[in-house]
Amino acid sequence: MSSSPGNSNSEFETLSDVLQTSSPSNQSSRQLQSTGGGTAALNLAEAKIVTHEDKLIQLQSLKIQLSEQRDQLIKSRTSSTNELNDLRLRHHQLTQELSKTRKETNIKNLLDSNTSQYIKNLEVKNLKNDDYILNNLNVLPSTDWDLRLTYIKRFVPYLEIDKIRTFNECDSEGSMIRIIEFQLILPLIFQINFRLLVNCENDSLKGIEIDDLFKISMISNSFYQMVVKNYIPNKKISTLMFGLNSFSKLLHKRMSTINKLVKSFQDNLYDAGKYQDLLDTSDNKKLFAILQTLDQIELIFTKNERQFKIVLNWEIVIGDPLTGTCNSRIQLYIIDILDNTTKNLSQVFENLLLQYDISTSLTTIIKTIF
Repeated sequence: MSSSPGNSNSEFETLSDVLQTSSPSNQSSRQLQSTGGGTAALNLAEAKIVTHEDKLIQLQSLKIQLSEQRDQLIKSRTSSTNELNDLRLRHHQLTQELSKTRKETNIKNLLDSNTSQYIKNLEVKNLKNDDYILNNLNVLPSTDWDLRLTYIKRFVPYLEIDKIRTFNECDSEGSMIRIIEFQLILPLIFQINFRLLVNCENDSLKGIEIDDLFKISMISNSFYQMVVKNYIPNKKISTLMFGLNSFSKLLHKRMSTINKLVKSFQDNLYDAGKYQDLLDTSDNKKLFAILQTLDQIELIFTKNERQFKIVLNWEIVIGDPLTGTCNSRIQLYIIDILDNTTKNLSQVFENLLLQYDISTSLTTIIKTIF
């Protein structure tokens, strides 16, 4: 079949277009474009992967930093808690100390107040006593101190006066003071150093100084308190000397009686070991050292297969503050050891003492009961 020229030209053009479309150059170009696009996508993916790893590293570093901060905060919190506990403990201790100090201060103030009032009352009473002596007896103590010391030796038979020394000196105000020093001795028991200050202008006693009353305080606190709160502050040298003699006389009586009771009832001593040194010794110094503070004896007896303890307590107390006379305060108890019940026999014992001595009265009660 023949074709027309016009149709041939259009076919060539169409073929040319087809050839151009599918030409190698075009294909290469497309391949290059395709290859270039793939490389860009790969680089972008790699960039994205690197960025993700860096972020993980950053997060890990941040985690470590936060962990370290957490540990530091925990340590700080623990330290703060410990400091707080220490402060609370210190506050509690200071509060207790403050409370204790306040109580002690209040007690001291009360004691000082009571002591001051006690001394004032004594001063008023002493003034009345002095007025009574002056008005009724028309006499006051002598101002001749050498003569008074001589008389003291006569009227204190249980005491010895030794190492008398006198001299003069001026006080801070320029007044001439006569100093009389001597030692008052109760053999084997105590030695008291006296220092009397006498005003040379009117021979009045300005003051009494005593160095040590510890032994007396151990034996009789009642008499000791009277001495330090009344006789010494009020310069009552005569009353003080008479009181010391009365105290010494009564102490000798107590020591002798208790020593006899211990030896008489040595088979009935409640605690034999307590009195063993007293039973064994023959040394007077050791004997006196034991007896001077021994104010109680305990005996044990049996009745109807029950054991009973007899307790005799003997205190030396001030009897008459005006004269310094000391008295005995004796108490007697019987204790049932099984049920620990106690009966006070002091009144019965005192009634017997009106007729008999202490040893006889105690023996009478023991024989009556057991």
